[in-house]
Amino acid sequence: MTSPSHDPAPAPVESLSLTPPHDATPAPALLSHALRWPAASTITFGAMLAGLLALGVAGIVAPVRHPEGLPDDPDVRAARELLPSGLPLTVPVLVLPNALAERSVATTDIAPAFGPLAAARAHLLAAAARHPRDARLDAALGHVSLAALRIDDALAEYHAALGRERHYGEARLGLGIALATRAWFASSNEERRVLQLEALGQIANVEPSDPVYGAALFDRAHLLGQVGRRAEGRKLLEAELVARPAGPWARRYRVLLGAL
Repeated sequence: MTSPSHDPAPAPVESLSLTPPHDATPAPALLSHALRWPAASTITFGAMLAGLLALGVAGIVAPVRHPEGLPDDPDVRAARELLPSGLPLTVPVLVLPNALAERSVATTDIAPAFGPLAAARAHLLAAAARHPRDARLDAALGHVSLAALRIDDALAEYHAALGRERHYGEARLGLGIALATRAWFASSNEERRVLQLEALGQIANVEPSDPVYGAALFDRAHLLGQVGRRAEGRKLLEAELVARPAGPWARRYRVLLGAL
């Protein structure tokens, strides 16, 4: 006799159906619900994007500002009176037109006259206290520190000026000359070359539309010769003389060209 089968009874057809229950939300609907942002958030995000776009456009079309001069201040005038012959620089040949003393002069003494420079610095600090956000005073302090061979102070003050005004050519040129001055006193040829190359990088970033660009081009060509890139320096000067043969720096360019 055959034993009765113990296989379970087949499930009802409806229990095997793949149709979702009536109360289940289809996956696309869940995804759509998850991606649906509140209206306020959407508006805020759109406003942020529009603001960023406006800032980008403004940065492109706004004219570049190159600071010049110094604020009209009694302590600034007093500081100027202490430097009637110009700003003394230790490194030969390099030039630094500046709003404080108008021009730079090469000093033949390894120890500049620190008394007038210290007094000028005190006056500039007093002026800076009245004009705390004026990058021109940061640069002027950098000039005085550079002349007094306080190179660390000069570097910090030029960086402060450029932090406020990144297109400030006078501060950029001063920073380059401060690095070149440090190179002048370097203890090894390797250190000297590294500092000279850093100086070149700063001076090369002075923009052609800046008032001190002519001096920056002169200093750049001279430093290129110092690091063994004379041909590059000559090419730079020759191109400028072709473009502006009667420019205010043309005579000095020709003299330097003959020395490279």
